[in-house]
Amino acid sequence: MPRCRIAAPTPARAACVDRLENFSGDWNHNLQGQAEAAEIAWLAVAALLEL
Repeated sequence: MPRCRIAAPTPARAACVDRLENFSGDWNHNLQGQAEAAEIAWLAVAALLEL
């Protein structure tokens, strides 16, 4: 199974456009930002697991 790469964006991660409202005061993703990233990442996960 391929490993995730943070430094080199994958096509799934490149589809996720971060917006300021997706971050909390400490610049980590807030709940909305996590949900949007997970929604996009799930497509890649489902394909890897052949679901």
